[in-house]
Amino acid sequence: MSDATIREIARLAELLRDQQALVSRLEDELAAAKALALRYEREDIPNAMLEAGVTELRLDDGSRISVTEDCSARITDATRNAAISWLVDNGFGGIVKTEVAVQLPRGEREAASAIHAELVKTYPEAQLKETVHPSTLKAFVKEQLEKGAPVPFDLFNVHTFNKAVLKKGDK
Repeated sequence: MSDATIREIARLAELLRDQQALVSRLEDELAAAKALALRYEREDIPNAMLEAGVTELRLDDGSRISVTEDCSARITDATRNAAISWLVDNGFGGIVKTEVAVQLPRGEREAASAIHAELVKTYPEAQLKETVHPSTLKAFVKEQLEKGAPVPFDLFNVHTFNKAVLKKGDK
């Protein structure tokens, strides 16, 4: 290997190191920017507007800022069975997705197509997994809260909060 080739590899390695450092720094900056935006959205602006006694404000650039109620919800592993049971028992089983999965050894592609009818008999380690998509769960909880219907906050790890909504103006 020539000295020129070695120097080129070393130069490229330095460029790689510099780019990796830049990516790391930008990821840190992005995480900090997201956290600050979330604080403005969920704390600073809603609190300031509540204190001022306004629900909507038109800004000089034509955009509008308002505050709406929002929530987050998720099912944890610890509450999964109880949460799914509550949904089914209360007539909301339609939002539950059911997945049957089995891990087959390599080279078992042909067996996979034959499993449908004989799954449990052929592969007793098959698992039944029921889930609710996070967006579906949030929409469901929000809808129930808006209706005033009871929702078990502990099963769905529900947190309600006010959220600032900024709509761009015509300018």
